Amino acid sequence: MTKLKWVAAILASSDIAPHPNFRSTEAPSMEAALALHFLGRSHESQQYVDSEDFAGSKAVDPDGAALLVAAMKATQTATIDEGVRALSDLARRATDPAVTTVAALVAAQAAAELDRLETSIAVLRATLDQTDKDQHFLRALLLQNIAHQLWDFGETGEAESALAAAELGSFDPRTVAEFEMSKSVGRTSADTIADIAALALDAAEAQASTVKGGFEGWLDRLKTERPRIARDMEIRAGQAVIKLQQRTLASHLAGHGRGMTWRSEAGDEPVVHALYVFEFAGHPRARYFREVTAETRMTLALHHDGPPWLYQESLRLFRQAGSKKSLEALSRRMDESGPLQALRNETQRVAKACTTANQLNECVLYLLRVGAETLGKDEARQAFERIAAVRNARPIERGGNWQSAGARRESVWRTLFALSGATGLSNDAIRLFLADVDDATAADFDLYYSKAVPRASQLDGEATSTIQEWLHSTKAQARPETAAALNERVQPTAVEQLGEGADLEEIRLYLNANLENNTTPSVTSLRVLEQVLKRELAEVVESANRGRHSFGGPIPTALAIAALRYGANLSDAVADVLLDPRVARASKADALDRLAGMGSDLPAGLSARLAGRATDLLEGPSVFRETVIDPFPEGLRAVGSLNLAPSSDLQILVGQLLGHSDGEARYEGAQTLRRWAMSGRTDQWLETLVVHASHSSDRDVRGIAANALCHLLVRRDGLSPAAETRIAQLLHEDGSLIPRQVLNGLKELGDHMSRNLTARVAAIAEQHLHRQVRLVAAQVLEHS
Repeated sequence: MTKLKWVAAILASSDIAPHPNFRSTEAPSMEAALALHFLGRSHESQQYVDSEDFAGSKAVDPDGAALLVAAMKATQTATIDEGVRALSDLARRATDPAVTTVAALVAAQAAAELDRLETSIAVLRATLDQTDKDQHFLRALLLQNIAHQLWDFGETGEAESALAAAELGSFDPRTVAEFEMSKSVGRTSADTIADIAALALDAAEAQASTVKGGFEGWLDRLKTERPRIARDMEIRAGQAVIKLQQRTLASHLAGHGRGMTWRSEAGDEPVVHALYVFEFAGHPRARYFREVTAETRMTLALHHDGPPWLYQESLRLFRQAGSKKSLEALSRRMDESGPLQALRNETQRVAKACTTANQLNECVLYLLRVGAETLGKDEARQAFERIAAVRNARPIERGGNWQSAGARRESVWRTLFALSGATGLSNDAIRLFLADVDDATAADFDLYYSKAVPRASQLDGEATSTIQEWLHSTKAQARPETAAALNERVQPTAVEQLGEGADLEEIRLYLNANLENNTTPSVTSLRVLEQVLKRELAEVVESANRGRHSFGGPIPTALAIAALRYGANLSDAVADVLLDPRVARASKADALDRLAGMGSDLPAGLSARLAGRATDLLEGPSVFRETVIDPFPEGLRAVGSLNLAPSSDLQILVGQLLGHSDGEARYEGAQTLRRWAMSGRTDQWLETLVVHASHSSDRDVRGIAANALCHLLVRRDGLSPAAETRIAQLLHEDGSLIPRQVLNGLKELGDHMSRNLTARVAAIAEQHLHRQVRLVAAQVLEHS
């Protein structure tokens, strides 16, 4: 006997499960317990499994009991492997074709979550082969799920979808044996099966439209009426998202971050249920709900400081949804702020399971690029070798989506270079890269290869020598873009003298070249840039007086401050701009930041002009900024660093930034504290403010404050015990951002670092999950 109630339990769960408002003293059926589980009421399912009623049902229907228990295990992180094995076994041996089908559908979905798509497809095909030809409904579900999994595997699944639609054409729901429905439902079991068949047919048609792609495919779907189950899922999921937003807003309005904990549910149950239904139906809409589920779960995780598995699960869902922008944002966030272990786990899984040519999409490549820093050398090397073997495979082109072969190679090589850095195979990667550059047949590949060239810090001595050898060969002449990019990485920029009529861009390049080569501008070039910059600075003041402001390109005021270090006679011209309240902040900001770092290098003439003019440095319209931040952060940094205002005023002004409602203002406040710490200020109030900022909930503020603490430690004989303890705590924060901020600050301590901090840094250099953090820790130890 075929008990299609099992199918209804996973695809029309609300029709089978007891309604929460219609409680019954009777125990639910095993099918109802399964429906409860997928509705997010797992605690009720577990209570039933632990009851004597379940023991009695198990004796009558052991396969059904096995299905219930295995399905529950397959949808829980800790037991998913065990659940997949049990379901796969049940799909082979059970006698009821409905049980085997449901077991195969749940097993396939769970295996897909683990990126075992070959296993997923194999289970579905094996179950299809053993399902009788007259079981049109069950065969259609299996075929459409195969099509669904094939799409995720990089194929189209078009043939399987067509077969699924044909099977449904031979199915009559009225022939199905009646089964018990939830008492809250007015439909018959035949109606429910008909609705599931309609959902499966919609899935097959949606698959065909997706394969067709473009405007025609979209128009086909726009004209199609959605099946009842699909409409219900989308409505309930949408309502859940709205309620979650309302609860989040209410908690913020209430002034506390824990206002969402009054509910016993997480709040994402209807969204997750919709995802399961579309996955089990093999519906392309599942990819949209993967993204929605990830977004919902991240909302919960970020609001509640959620467990690491929630971040990893969201990362997987974004990746499998093809949501590149969201995946990029989340993976960067996890790299910087953690949980690093979750990023490492997901990267390890992807590195092993998703490196075939079909699965190597942009999301996979980006995740490997970011997560490479958390892999061990052997893991990174194996991933490098697997990707290198398929690096020139054509990008997947389906459903109107395409990617140029050049852009694909750029993306692949960015990932390969990231992996080579983690393996220490920099030279091997460069040799392979140059071989590809030489062998490239399309002329436009040169531009894409040039964009993939790694940073200079990613190149070791051997790789640099290999590049220099190639640059001197005739092959480099045929690839001018790549040759220019590589030359920039390994050769210092040549210092070319400025000629008469030089523009701002030429002056910028000239000053940068002198900084890079540690050289001093020639007298002739210095006179040229003085003439040009005096004229440009006078134009800034004159334009501001007329109410005109410009933006874009090199800023003359910032270039003038840089030129002052070389003795350029520009003090008065610079002061005229900085002290004019009509000049826009955009024309002053970079210059004031550079000014704040000059210290004893500040020319006496400029120092005399600025003395007693602190208020004027804080003036200026914010022409190109949507949100005006007051006090003017860059001006405040200069005022405090150059001691142009009393400490009491500085405390009040920086306090306004640190307590601002705008996150950017708080970040600027932390940057101000850091600049003051670097300038040599040792005020006790400064330490107090920095320690306070280091406890901010904003990771960027926390990181800048951590670095500021280290600079205070360098400038003073020692910090208070509380401040040094805080540095030690920040060293062990999750993610890479804050530990690196602290370690970069500790580099200046040298042999003045305490034994406690030295021991902590040594442990980080050996054990930290992130390679870049280990490298910076090793550099700190070299300086100590």
